[in-house]
Amino acid sequence: MKNTIRFAFLISIFALGCSGSQAQKIENTDATGFQDKLKTELQKTILDVRTPEEYNNGHIPNAININVNGSDFETAVQKLDTQKTIFVYCLAGSRSARAADILAQMGFKNIVNLEGGYSQWSAAGFPTEKGATSKTNAPGISDQEFQKMVSGDSLVLIDFNAKWCTPCKKITAILEELKPEYAGKLTIIALDYDQNTAIIQSAKVETVPTLRLYKSGKIVWDHKGACDKATLAAAIKAQL
Repeated sequence: MKNTIRFAFLISIFALGCSGSQAQKIENTDATGFQDKLKTELQKTILDVRTPEEYNNGHIPNAININVNGSDFETAVQKLDTQKTIFVYCLAGSRSARAADILAQMGFKNIVNLEGGYSQWSAAGFPTEKGATSKTNAPGISDQEFQKMVSGDSLVLIDFNAKWCTPCKKITAILEELKPEYAGKLTIIALDYDQNTAIIQSAKVETVPTLRLYKSGKIVWDHKGACDKATLAAAIKAQL
């Protein structure tokens, strides 16, 4: 009995040690800390885990792109040097956090994760570059057009979304259900993140989905992330 207890205790200590070791490999930092470490780290890999379309529309200089949601993510990552410090980021931080966990399990020694993602990086004014296949002529509205959209007397809901964003698709479906109920009372406008980068930056949209209600040019409700129908309907009714 004593041997069984002693064995179980040793196993638990070993498990905790492994868990702690993995956690120590990952350093989460904001855009400023990320940039500072990039400057001082000589042996490094910068990994953008977003979609190729996101990457081409703008990324951190010298970053390579491997989509964490792609079926070949782990196979592609295996080709990277596990001894180098790997700097990982996505749009807002959730995908890169998941990628960082995978990288730690695959044996990467030092991992730096950008909390707030590329949105925070670009909003801070740090260097960015576009890919060779970026859609330089992608449709998008100007800041002047955007201000005209939201500055009227009627209530306006702006849905900042992206094609690759799963929660965005659910919100799109909810908005379609709500349109008939608020016809003539509410204007709903969907803006794609990848096609309206100038507005995304000037409006300081840090993640998608982001929902904003505007009245007379002012934001009266701001919601980041997934949103259910009841929450959205309540916010609209409160402003009518």
